[in-house]
Amino acid sequence: DPSGKDMRCFVAIEIDEERRQAVRRVVDEVRAMTTVAGARISWARPAGWHVTLKFLGDVADSGLDGVREALATAVRGLGCFEIRLRALAGWPRGSRARVLAVGVEDAGHSARLALGIDDALEPLGFARETRDYVPHLTVARLRDGAAARAIAQATAPFEETLFGTMPVERMGLYESVLEPDGAKYRRIEDYALE
Repeated sequence: DPSGKDMRCFVAIEIDEERRQAVRRVVDEVRAMTTVAGARISWARPAGWHVTLKFLGDVADSGLDGVREALATAVRGLGCFEIRLRALAGWPRGSRARVLAVGVEDAGHSARLALGIDDALEPLGFARETRDYVPHLTVARLRDGAAARAIAQATAPFEETLFGTMPVERMGLYESVLEPDGAKYRRIEDYALE
């Protein structure tokens, strides 16, 4: 970034195109049902769907090299794994749901990766996560109780839907650029899991 300003960054696993299309088909159905309900829902762009491993917040351009090195260390020796995408539902469940998300099952692999990222970034001043890491794919943000209720009703048939399994062979460091029509993501660095 030539201007030297801070970048909003996060670390994530990208979803492959086949899984993205499987989720999108169901999300489009749910979206059509909730549009009728007039609920306040902010839908994420399918192109940007990902499983966040760590949100870094603002990273100064001068600190980016340190972050890159730390993440390279975090992935070393962890190896590839598989994730299964299952169930589309409001999260947390019930009338207090704040996001619409797809669950991720992976026998704890992404949680171990998230922990390794925390370990690697803490010495650089990034706060550790205080809550347990629960991998998920956020497809929408629910802005009010009406949205949570509409989503609970619309997603009831999809709470056990299996969207498929995909190998996770890499993770990425991304910049989130806020634009008038929502956030767009730019990959800064790619890390192979070996």
